[in-house]
Amino acid sequence: MKKTIEFECKIITPMFAGTALPGECELRPPAIKGALRFWWRALHGHLPIKDLREKEREIFGGVGKAVRRSSFDVAVEHEMVAKMPPQDDLKKKGKLGKWEEVKGKSFSINVLDYLAYGKHIRKFRGEYKPDGKEKKEIKYIQKCFLPDQRFLLKISYSTDNESSMESVWQALDCLVRFGGLGSQTRNGWGQFEILNWPDALKK
Repeated sequence: MKKTIEFECKIITPMFAGTALPGECELRPPAIKGALRFWWRALHGHLPIKDLREKEREIFGGVGKAVRRSSFDVAVEHEMVAKMPPQDDLKKKGKLGKWEEVKGKSFSINVLDYLAYGKHIRKFRGEYKPDGKEKKEIKYIQKCFLPDQRFLLKISYSTDNESSMESVWQALDCLVRFGGLGSQTRNGWGQFEILNWPDALKK
């Protein structure tokens, strides 16, 4: 018998969920399953490598000689619109000292821009400083899903796999608490919260 649990999720920090198209943003099931696999491995790193691989293949599926279908499916529904980060909001608070350029020059950069390094470029703004040097500004080159947007995460599985799904729920909990989706998650981007954790999964 098939069972589906729906999680209503709300984005907390800008989510840079990239695609094959430069600068675009898309939230896809494989990315979510990959994040769940990462946290599942983190939770089970104490297992002998052989046991770890066997258990992982049983839950997440395998390829090659060990081909096996995943024990659960992930689907995402949303009407979110990807936009460039609102530059004015990112500039409201603080500076982070000096940050070295490749050429050896230095400049001040907003702490949030610093944490999103790689998602923007420094571009000539068409003006010059009194000393004749070019004035440059941070310009974002990748869209993101902004905070407060919501998406529906659906996880479907067979009730025969109920026991093994417990570790998937634990991985999901870690993903929400300590990780995120998309790139720059180590810097705090892509965080989201689940608004409707089922009582049966609260442990």
